[in-house]
Amino acid sequence: MHGIMEIFRLLPQFDCGACGNPVCITLSRRIAAGWQKPKDCRYVSNTNLSRIYELLDEGIDIGPKEDIPNGHIIEIQPCAHYGKVTLEAQLSRPKDSIFDVFDSCELCTSLGNAGLLKNVKCSLELGYSLAEYRETRIHLSKSGKVVMRQAQDRTIAMEAMEVIKRCLWGAVVCPCGNPAVECLAYGCTARQTELCHCLAWGLTTKTFEFESGMTPLSRGKNLETAKLFIASMKELDQLVEILKRLSNMILKNSPGEKKVEGEQIREILTNASRIAIEFMITTKRDEDAALGLILHALIRCLGRISDGLIDLQDELDPNLIQQATEFVFKSYRAFKTGDKTILNILGEKLNKYKTQWNEQSGDVNLIKIATNGYSISRLTSIMLPK
Repeated sequence: MHGIMEIFRLLPQFDCGACGNPVCITLSRRIAAGWQKPKDCRYVSNTNLSRIYELLDEGIDIGPKEDIPNGHIIEIQPCAHYGKVTLEAQLSRPKDSIFDVFDSCELCTSLGNAGLLKNVKCSLELGYSLAEYRETRIHLSKSGKVVMRQAQDRTIAMEAMEVIKRCLWGAVVCPCGNPAVECLAYGCTARQTELCHCLAWGLTTKTFEFESGMTPLSRGKNLETAKLFIASMKELDQLVEILKRLSNMILKNSPGEKKVEGEQIREILTNASRIAIEFMITTKRDEDAALGLILHALIRCLGRISDGLIDLQDELDPNLIQQATEFVFKSYRAFKTGDKTILNILGEKLNKYKTQWNEQSGDVNLIKIATNGYSISRLTSIMLPK
C-alpha cells in the first residue's frame, strides 16, 4: 500500500491553475481519493502521470482505517516526573471526513508561525511534530494524536491543549480533502445554510445561530482582541498597495524591482500570519476565534497572487494582466467594505476570463492571480456562528 506523499513527489511543485487546486498534499489527497483526475493537472509529465496511475492501481493509504471518535477525547494522568502531569488526546476529524485529521504541510507551517510555541521541529514526510509550550513537551501527529509531557499541572496542560487546537484549526482536513484554510479560501462545499465543517471542528458548542448583518471585518474590530485583528489587516493593506505598484510596473514593462518587492512581500505575509495565529489563540470565544481562519484564508490568497505577479512571463498581453489584477483589487475592496454583491459579478467574469486565457495565454500565473483574486470575494459571504 502506497502513501499520499508518493503522489505528491510526482506532481509539479507549483499551482496547476486549471485544475482548481494548489499542487501540494491537498491535490495528492484528492487524487488518491478519486475526486480529482491526475491529468487535470496539465503540467505533470507523461512519465510521472503513468506512474501515478500505477500507484492508484496498486492502492493508496489515504488515512486511518479505524473510525476516529467524534469528539476531542482527553486523558490526563500523573507523569513520571514528580508533581508533573501527562496529557493524551485524540482529536477528531471533521464530520464526514475520511482523511487524517491534519494536513502535514499546514501542520508544520502553523506550528512554525505560533509565537507561543518554542523549539518546533516538524517532519513533512511523517506528518509528525515536536514543540514546547512553557515547560510542556508536545508530540503531535497528523492522525490527531496529541501527547503532552511534563506539564506543570492540569491547568497548564489544558491551556497548552487549547493553544494547539486553535493553532492547528486551519490545518484540519475537510471532507473535500482540502485543509481548512484552503477550503475557506477556495469555497467550502457546505451549503450556504450550513456551517462549514472545518469551522465547526473548532467549536465547543454543538448548537449555534448564524451571524447576520455583520461582515468578518466589522466583527473583528469589535472584539477584545481587535488590536491583533486590525494589525493583521494593516499588514495586508500594505501588501495590496505593493501589489498595485508591482502590477503597474509590469504593465509598463519595467519589472526591474520584482526581487526587492518579493522580499518585502514575504516579510509582510509572515508578519500577518503570525499576528493572525496570535489572534486565534488569545481570542476568548471559539466563535470569534474562527475569524482568524478567515484572515489566514485571505493571507493565503494574497500570497499566491503575489507569487503569480512576481513569476509572470515577459511579453504577455497587457489586457490579460490588467483583467487578472482587477479580480484582486475589486475583491479586496469588497472584503473591506462588506460588499457581498461582487461575488456573482466576478464569478461570471472569471468564467469568461478562463476562456480568454485558454485561447491567448498559457501562463499559469495569470490564472493563479485571477482565481485567487476571485476567491477573496468569497470570504465576505462565509457563514459565521454568532
